[in-house]
Amino acid sequence: MRTAENFNRYGFKVTLIGVLVVLCLGCRFRSDGLVDQKSDVIKAYEIAREQDRSWEHNRQHAKYVPGRGYHLADTGQYYNASGRPLGNGDEKIQTASFDDASSDELVEKPIKDSSPFRPRNVLDQYKAAIGKGPSRDRARKVYEDAERSYREAISASGETRQEQLLETAETYGTAANAWPDSALEEDALFKEAECYYFSDDYPEAEDRYEAIVKKYPNSRYLDLISVRRFEIAKYWLATHRAKPTRRLRPNLSNSALPRFDTFGHAVKLFDRIRIDDPAGKLSDDATIAAGNAYFKAENYHRADQLYTDLRDAFPDSEHQFDAHLLGLKCKLLIYQGPNYDEKPLQEATKLVKRIKRQFHQEYEEKREMVDQSFAEVHARLADRDWLHAQYYDRRRETQGARFYYDRIARTYEGTKVASEAQQRLEELSTEVNESPSRLSAIKGFLDRQGEELPPLLENPEPIIQP
Repeated sequence: MRTAENFNRYGFKVTLIGVLVVLCLGCRFRSDGLVDQKSDVIKAYEIAREQDRSWEHNRQHAKYVPGRGYHLADTGQYYNASGRPLGNGDEKIQTASFDDASSDELVEKPIKDSSPFRPRNVLDQYKAAIGKGPSRDRARKVYEDAERSYREAISASGETRQEQLLETAETYGTAANAWPDSALEEDALFKEAECYYFSDDYPEAEDRYEAIVKKYPNSRYLDLISVRRFEIAKYWLATHRAKPTRRLRPNLSNSALPRFDTFGHAVKLFDRIRIDDPAGKLSDDATIAAGNAYFKAENYHRADQLYTDLRDAFPDSEHQFDAHLLGLKCKLLIYQGPNYDEKPLQEATKLVKRIKRQFHQEYEEKREMVDQSFAEVHARLADRDWLHAQYYDRRRETQGARFYYDRIARTYEGTKVASEAQQRLEELSTEVNESPSRLSAIKGFLDRQGEELPPLLENPEPIIQP
């Protein structure tokens, strides 16, 4: 029995060790078979990574040719957006080939909900049944037709040009819908927006630009979109200043203007430039333009916020001095008087010091304006101190009054208010330094009336008899 127990116990251990050895050897043999395959994958990855880095450098020097691709003068070849060579440019290259997918087979995004009764799927099935569903070939053909129409429309003039551009815009929209989530869709959406822009239909153009940025936040057209938006916003602002309209009054005649609130749409467009492309070349220009628009509209609080944003978010901007100077003016206009918060005056004082310290040349050119603003800040601060001094003076609280009169005389030396404060200090020096309190008044009264009071009885009778 004991031998059987030992056999079962040690036999189980031997068996377990054997199984582990077999598994390890199997894993070793399997891993040895994949060594070559894994190394090939790593090499391919390293090669692709090196090609991407090289293309990122060369793309900055490449020139984009519509319909052909990116032309690199060093090699004399054309490349797509991913850096793949497309030939020497003699043959016609489809713009639709500038995508990240394979140029030979259509890559479709999987549908999250494959239910045939889903409304979106029903619509897709209907379009596919009538031949209008997603199709790469149809998208390319429609895009080519739109490109030809666009070139003809641009060379036209007058009403013919505008009509052709509007028709071409619809064609670009059809091409974008025919191949969603592709580089061709991005190109088609941008060209559609350009058609509306050059046909002076700015609201429609802005809607398309916004759709591009929303779907492709890092679009290669982002810089040009910011330029278009900036021009549209400037036109809307200029139109509003030339002929101001009420916010709720509809625009029914000019297709270049929004339906309502031209000013509001203009400043909102400046904000979209700042939000969608915060590191772009026009972000600080849009910020200062929006601030100036609010400043001229006498909305000084909002203008001050934008000037502050520009000073903090764009330290290298060429508009820094203007943001400081106009911010100083906003602080003075926001301040409501000595009975209100003095924070705007304190911030204005800091801005004056920064102007003198950081902008020597600009300060010399605008010295009179800056000094005048600084003098106004000091005058308003002096008014606050004078108001406090008068308050304590009227209450006969001499110590508090002398404190503020003394500060006025020292801080604003040489001014009229300083001389008046010094005169009042001399007058107070001849008076009692401490204002009479209620206790001292009672004590004085008792001292004067002490002799007239009747003497106290030694054994007074109780008031209430038992």
